Amino acid sequence: MSKLSQPIAVIDVGSHSLLLLIGRVNELGRIEVIRQHFGQAKLGAGIDHSQKLSGQAINRALQVMDEFKVWIDRHGVSEVHVIGTAALRRAGNARDFIQRLNQRYGWHVNVLTADEEARYSYLGVMDGLNKEDRKYLVMDSGGGSTEIILGTRNDIEEQQSLDFGTLTLAGRMQGKIKLDMHEQQTALNWIKDRFKTVSFQDRIKGTWPFIVYGGTASTLAAIKEKMNHYDSLRINSTIFHRNELWQFFETLNDQTPAQRRTLPGMEAGREEVLTYGALIILTFMELHNLQNFRVSDRGLRFGYLQMMEGRGDI
Repeated sequence: MSKLSQPIAVIDVGSHSLLLLIGRVNELGRIEVIRQHFGQAKLGAGIDHSQKLSGQAINRALQVMDEFKVWIDRHGVSEVHVIGTAALRRAGNARDFIQRLNQRYGWHVNVLTADEEARYSYLGVMDGLNKEDRKYLVMDSGGGSTEIILGTRNDIEEQQSLDFGTLTLAGRMQGKIKLDMHEQQTALNWIKDRFKTVSFQDRIKGTWPFIVYGGTASTLAAIKEKMNHYDSLRINSTIFHRNELWQFFETLNDQTPAQRRTLPGMEAGREEVLTYGALIILTFMELHNLQNFRVSDRGLRFGYLQMMEGRGDI
């Protein structure tokens, strides 16, 4: 068998979720998904104050990794790549966690720089599009960082990683489930101030296709589509209008976590932070007068797999 036909596993260790992709790149340069799995460890919870990964978060991450290992072995995958993002860039004890992963599974962990994370994420999002010769605006509101990327179908023109995400915002608002009008405005103003530091914000135009990837966007899409079983094709064809997302936020904000958990499509464990992710997206849309966005469930792990197969063109 050629290397091209062998499946590769990529594990994205994020601040909120851990994501497994087992796939290969076909002769056309597109990724064929063999298996995907998601788990939540909330590695970035509390990191703003402690600057460390908590013992509970590490144990949650190891439990998820044990589940991933079962699927990796079941599919006979010998090439495994583990990539770390904001939480592992920031935590003072990240090296200890990385050593535990290596001892437990024999896997090496590559902690990406913010620029690498943005570049591979953009490559992954582009893999899922019928790319036109135009500019694209791409965003991820992750758990510990938010990426804003501007580019064409083949090139990144501008990118910036902001040092805040859904867990950061939730921590700042004391993890409140329901935000009153004053608290909502406080959150919006705080987010807006951070978005105003984007160096290329004056270049952003509301007419460009706006694509949002990551757990917040995928979960919102799954709820909109009332998915009892995750369907990647439906996720990637979902479009949200700004007013529609405001209605989603208001509905979720009025619900308890228990009520949110009953919604078809709600990712288990995201019910307490989904509103914060929605606020981040909404603030960016309001700031730049963006009317709608398309959801992508592709991103970092897809772009990294492309790069490992030598098919990345960015």
